[in-house]
Formats: sequence, structure tokens, C-alpha cells
Amino acid sequence: MLLNPGAPSYSASKAGFSNYLLGMGLRLRPYGIAVTNVRFGFVDTKMAKALKKPLMMTPDRAALHLLRCLETRPMQRSVPRTVAVAVRAARCLQTVRVWFS
Repeated sequence: MLLNPGAPSYSASKAGFSNYLLGMGLRLRPYGIAVTNVRFGFVDTKMAKALKKPLMMTPDRAALHLLRCLETRPMQRSVPRTVAVAVRAARCLQTVRVWFS
């Protein structure tokens, strides 16, 4: 999750909810219950209002990712993967920036 100085409460709530879902997944997995945190980039819906929407996917493609999650039951899935890699890199850069500020 990238920090967003314009919406800190949004960033915090997404991070908190992601951690909650990961915790629930760990707690419930021994009982055969899978919890998957699916983190999409931009899906072409009415809700996608950002000015820049890199790697926008169709709702049908998003649905295919959800179906795959039902089959594979991962704890977390970030889609598209290129965005997931970019987010991890940006998170590392933010951490380094905090260290040196």
C-alpha cells in the first residue's frame, strides 16, 4: 500500500483492512476456511475516478482473477502483477526516504 499524503485515512484504512484479512486467514485456515485479500489496480467501473489509471482492466478480467482465487485459495493476491511489483518498490523507496529525512 502506497502512502497517500492527500488521503491518509484512506491509506490507513486499506492497510488496516489488509492486515485484518491476513490475520483472519491465518486464524481460519486450520479449519479449512480460506480468506483471500484481493488487491486490484484499476477496474473499469464507475468508481474508478482517478485521473491516471495505469493498466486498467475490464470487469470480466477482474472476475476471472476472482475465480482463480476461489480455485487456488491464496491469502493475498495483487492484480496486475506489474503493479504489485511497482507498489513493493515504491514502498521500499518510501521507507528509505523516511530513514534519511
